[in-house]
Amino acid sequence: MPSYRFEKIVLLSDRDSIGLTEKIYSKLIAYSRTAGKIPGRLREFNPEELEIRVANNNEIIPNIKTTVRGRHVYVIKSSTVNQIYEPNTSLMEAFIIADACIQASADRVTLVAPHLPYQRQDRRSTDKITGAEKREPLSAKLTLRLLKESGYSGLITVDPHFDQYRSALPNDFQLETPTARIAIANHIIKSGLLEKKVTVISPDYGGGKRAEILAKDLGITYGGLCRKQREKPGIIGNMTVLPEEGITLSEYDFALILDDIIDSGGTLEKCYQALKAKEVKDIIVAAPHGIFTKGAQQRLLDTGIKLITTNAIPQVYDPRIEVIDLSTILAVTIHCIATGHGSISRKLFNINEYRALEEKLSR
Repeated sequence: MPSYRFEKIVLLSDRDSIGLTEKIYSKLIAYSRTAGKIPGRLREFNPEELEIRVANNNEIIPNIKTTVRGRHVYVIKSSTVNQIYEPNTSLMEAFIIADACIQASADRVTLVAPHLPYQRQDRRSTDKITGAEKREPLSAKLTLRLLKESGYSGLITVDPHFDQYRSALPNDFQLETPTARIAIANHIIKSGLLEKKVTVISPDYGGGKRAEILAKDLGITYGGLCRKQREKPGIIGNMTVLPEEGITLSEYDFALILDDIIDSGGTLEKCYQALKAKEVKDIIVAAPHGIFTKGAQQRLLDTGIKLITTNAIPQVYDPRIEVIDLSTILAVTIHCIATGHGSISRKLFNINEYRALEEKLSR
């Protein structure tokens, strides 16, 4: 009779995240060879171990088809359902999956949501005319509370929308927020684009710091930012380009716009037009989270913008869009949590360390 083998770490994946989870599993195995074995061992990933069924009345019924008793379960969860962006359904699935794991006596459950919906609603906005605060929810904070209440002990998410994210955390809830910026930087370097004269532009004030860090990673100039005036939420009015002192944008071959989310694409369209008015030759847009609502993908491509995004949100294949894989970033983050050692800040925020790591894991 074979001896019982206990494997502490279990990866579960929804249907849209199977490809990403297979890559994460492979990277975890490769990384463990040099960074240290995971205590309690990692169970081989089986995409059939999580089934999500929809009842006739549209209620969601997940079924964990393997033992998770005493395990640390990582639920890799997309924000899409059948390749369609579904923030409400995907969140409800995440909540119920956690409860299913807890009911099956899992020791801990961590959500791996490269893109977590509702994180832009981090404060009450103000009326553009009166300046009065609107009666709006703080959905970002509420989402985190609901994740904990449903059974999660932690969350791994990529590039949350606002810097003060940790202040919204419930007590005793572990959060890791690796950045896709470093993978974008590596992709740009490998593409050969830096043989041309390139500058980095932020599409708004809020992304200025992020764009400056990317420019530093790439060893190129931070060119400035675009200042937008919103007539009302979702509607962009005038867009003004504010170059850094001493920068003449027309001298550059490419402007690389770094955003965090591409939703309807309105800001980026206006930014593109404003940069073209400054005689910028070509424009590339890079963003970790490509939602692409209201036909944004096609409209942006029609302008001549080159698009780069990641698989933080599963993308339907389009040869005109470059999609960067985040499996290394997510695998290293999981390894650091599971082993209790290793430095996320050194491996995943330093361009030279990350490039060496990617090269090693890709062999």
